[in-house]
Amino acid sequence: MTAGRGGRRPGAGAKPALSDWEVDELLMMRRRGASLEEISMRFSLTERTVRRYLRRHAGGDGGGPRAGA
Repeated sequence: MTAGRGGRRPGAGAKPALSDWEVDELLMMRRRGASLEEISMRFSLTERTVRRYLRRHAGGDGGGPRAGA
């Protein structure tokens, strides 16, 4: 690879965002008491990413205490 050439490597970077129905399922799993670990395994996400989805779509239920709270 030549230095100074921009662009992404094939396969590099973030996964595509979850679809609307997947976000709905993620939220439903959490409401039914699923752990962050269970949800992250189901969607092949990190627990950190699951917390971000929960905060963004469920009004802040990130699964634990937040910094500064």
